[in-house]
Amino acid sequence: MSARPREDRGFTLIELMVSSALLVLVLSAVGGMLISSMSAEDTVRDTTSAARSGQLAAATLTKGVRQARAVEVTTPFAGAVLVRTLIIDDPTVGSARAHCEAWVFAGGEIRTQRSATAIPAPVSVAATSGWTLLTSGVQPVAGRAIASANGAGVDIAFQVSHDDGPKALIETQAVSRQADPVSGDLAPLPAPLEEDQCF
Repeated sequence: MSARPREDRGFTLIELMVSSALLVLVLSAVGGMLISSMSAEDTVRDTTSAARSGQLAAATLTKGVRQARAVEVTTPFAGAVLVRTLIIDDPTVGSARAHCEAWVFAGGEIRTQRSATAIPAPVSVAATSGWTLLTSGVQPVAGRAIASANGAGVDIAFQVSHDDGPKALIETQAVSRQADPVSGDLAPLPAPLEEDQCF
């Protein structure tokens, strides 16, 4: 019986085992990179969502304070911060009208309310359930109040995260533009309006 030429033999068992081991290593590396990439994508998505909702809440509060004739920051109950504003709608046309806007930071949420009359301070988280929810997953920054009065403005600092994901830091300052830029005094209110109309 004659021996078959070497090129016709095929692969030996050792060659197949080495090839299989290399294939497993390559697939493990590629699979690990794919899983890592998907995890990173989830983290970025969660952080972006948290930052976006936090920025929305901060932007509405900032806009309200900038338009405010009067601002009040209080602590209506433990763990809560309430910002109430009196906003003159358009003082340049005829008789000025005003409305009240309020934001409450409580129970890990930021909620807002707008009214033509005074907005009473809530006495619990449950009392804010009818307010418009801006964002949830809100936590204070260590050692700082979520909102604090600063002259004719408000300093805002909080962290927001969704589903125990990474936290996005939101930090800004809003100052009323109703103040006289030279003296810093607020312009006088039109006759029918009261300074404490919203508080």
